[in-house]
Amino acid sequence: AREIAQVPIPGNFGRTGTTPFEIGETCINTTDLSNGCATIVNGSEVVLLFGDSHAGDLISAFSMLAEAEGFTLHSVVTAGCPWQRSLAYVNFDTPTCQNVQDSVYEGLVDQVRPDRIVVISHPYGDPNFEVRARGSDDTALEIPGDEFAARTSQATQELARYGGSVTIIEPRPSSPFDAVNCLAAVDWIDECAFIATTASLDESFALREVAEGLPGVATVSIDDLVCPR
Repeated sequence: AREIAQVPIPGNFGRTGTTPFEIGETCINTTDLSNGCATIVNGSEVVLLFGDSHAGDLISAFSMLAEAEGFTLHSVVTAGCPWQRSLAYVNFDTPTCQNVQDSVYEGLVDQVRPDRIVVISHPYGDPNFEVRARGSDDTALEIPGDEFAARTSQATQELARYGGSVTIIEPRPSSPFDAVNCLAAVDWIDECAFIATTASLDESFALREVAEGLPGVATVSIDDLVCPR
């Protein structure tokens, strides 16, 4: 077998043991942007980052982009809560999740009028994050793929109703442990390697089909950034 050289942790990674998602309780589970902790004002173009903890993991990256590229960033992150308004995770659904979803779709989008909305959630096929239709009486069964696609399409159209574009980040591979905390404590990237599952592939294909049928909507895969090997 071909040997793969070990890759050292970048010197600027930081070894604080703090993940990007640990940004303070006032920054999550809310659409109140007045505290400024999840907002960077740096230009006339407005970007809204919206989703569950996978969106939270990207706040640091998008914050750096906002500073470098010159745009205003608003971030709305709710742990265990998909960005699609009509969907919920079976084991994580809470009134807070529904309240945040309703606030984004009914008020926040109108308030900030984003030029671009970027959304991301856990993989639909992840057995730890089974998805159900909100309001469904049966919380034990995952919804079929065609219903997932239909509800995703409806949610996307609602977000884009003011003319802004929507970028759906395809579900990234999920590690079975906290990868960022792992990387903060080791010397080599390989020490935190894991085998990625194929749970997100079907969803990626479904999301691409949704995007192809809607103007101003696109999907982006960051798999090569998350799992470069």
